[in-house]
Amino acid sequence: MEAVNIKRGKYLPEDAPRNYPWGQANTSSPIPDPFTLQSHITKDESQGFKQRRWLHPKILDKTAFTECIKTLSNDKSPGPDSIVNELLRMLPHEILETIHKLFIIMWATCITPASWKTSVTILIDKNKGAETDISSYRPIGLANTLYKLWTRLVTNTLYEYAEAHSLLSTTEAGFRNQKDTIHQLQNVIMSLEDAKLSKNDIYALVVDFTSAFNTTDHDRMLWIMYNLGFPTDAIDTVKNLYEDATTQIRLPSGGSTQKIPVERGTIQGNTLSPFLSLLYMEPLLRWLHVGGRGYRHMCTPDQNATDTHLTNILSSATFANDLLCPTSTIQDLKIQARKLTLNSDWAALVISSSKTKSHWYPTQPPPQGRKWFDVLSNP
Repeated sequence: MEAVNIKRGKYLPEDAPRNYPWGQANTSSPIPDPFTLQSHITKDESQGFKQRRWLHPKILDKTAFTECIKTLSNDKSPGPDSIVNELLRMLPHEILETIHKLFIIMWATCITPASWKTSVTILIDKNKGAETDISSYRPIGLANTLYKLWTRLVTNTLYEYAEAHSLLSTTEAGFRNQKDTIHQLQNVIMSLEDAKLSKNDIYALVVDFTSAFNTTDHDRMLWIMYNLGFPTDAIDTVKNLYEDATTQIRLPSGGSTQKIPVERGTIQGNTLSPFLSLLYMEPLLRWLHVGGRGYRHMCTPDQNATDTHLTNILSSATFANDLLCPTSTIQDLKIQARKLTLNSDWAALVISSSKTKSHWYPTQPPPQGRKWFDVLSNP
């Protein structure tokens, strides 16, 4: 997919000035609830403390490499190298040790072999449209086995770093250990029950992003990683994974297309893609939380205390590319929707209009002579 913006590969603030929509000052159209994208790591850096250590020692860990070998799935279709995961696990210890040393060199140099970065994409018919319509197919990427092992090691390293430093919002439950849709359903149900018991209205904006994995802007993904506090050796490794990456679409006739550059979107066929998608969504989740416009649970005490202003608020319930934004008033719902629009325009995220809905769960009857949809459109 062609890049939305010119791909430069620069992410340091002095080389790539940020144009974040949540931090821009615009007098003609003020930005709602502006904030600074940062973490305790970058905040300490601004105060003179250097805590952004490289993640190279994690790559040296033999146990971490062994765990990646063990987690390779069985019965998976091979990539262009025609090597299955089972064969990789049957290799003798000496060869696996050599592969680990190769990975250490690749991380230290931030270079992934170019031949590893070519994948095969097959199209699975979803039986939801015409056979001649490309949207009727789901693309599945088949990557080289060593490439998948390498990106799994990179993913585990970045994931442990993100969780250890609390870089991901607690409202995000997609692709995270010990979190799933059950947790999000519990959050939503508790908010609905709280609204019912306290006799307060609750509004909800349900959003679905179309092909979220395929629309990621590579440069802006690197910006977000840097501002969240990821070490530069990790950022450069991810950056090189997307440099000169290509894929070939396998045709029903048995042949394949020419190599297609991957200029936008996360690479299919590896475990790193879901994690990078979480990072790409992180600024939006933080922006939705700023301003306290989510649903405020009335069952908790000290609602007016300044130190708990945002503690008891559910600003979003997110699972990968599915997002729910609950609020207590329709005015806050409109502001949250504007944040969503501004962020989507900046990040080149496409919102599915057919799957995105707004809901209202009133606890009181509508005003006399009016219907609820009239109140929603003209409160």
